[in-house]
Amino acid sequence: MSFVSSVDMKIQSILFAALGAAGLTATMPLAAKPVQQLEASYGMAAAVAGEARLGEARFVQLWTDDPDTFSSHWSSGELPDGVTSHRARRGEMLKMYIAIDGCQRDRRGICMLQGTFQLRRPDGSPDGDPIIFTAWQGKAPPKGQLALSGANIGAFIGDDDPAGDYTASLTITDAVSRQSGTSTVTLTFTD
Repeated sequence: MSFVSSVDMKIQSILFAALGAAGLTATMPLAAKPVQQLEASYGMAAAVAGEARLGEARFVQLWTDDPDTFSSHWSSGELPDGVTSHRARRGEMLKMYIAIDGCQRDRRGICMLQGTFQLRRPDGSPDGDPIIFTAWQGKAPPKGQLALSGANIGAFIGDDDPAGDYTASLTITDAVSRQSGTSTVTLTFTD
């Protein structure tokens, strides 16, 4: 199932709602990774990739131009080393995965994270309407583990779009704690 944030927008921002199993209405994690393992593998790249905090919880935007390899590595227990990217050519898609470390649990042990994604063109103007989606709903990932949200977003520029630096902003709001955090990443699209 996919949603285009605006029919008339120039750069296509697409939300893919990937569910963990048939019939589930909540997004589910693909796998969990220790935070220290990701930091050791990426060093400062995790922060560059768009890390933000909401209280004690945090999330990271991980962009790639090779989503199949990224997903394969993550699902098989390997870190997606060397497959993150913030650069693409015209017509090529970059895909964002959201890695989550913790969230506030309700009395049933469930957490709910809402996401808002906004892409801005090189001139700073918004590129379509913000995309609002559920980033996580279900059992909270273990503290100190990065779990991949089932929601992800893809972006590319078409023939009529200007090449240049686009700003991808992701705000995650924890519905239980009512805390929010925003991360921003620059995506570079070239001819």
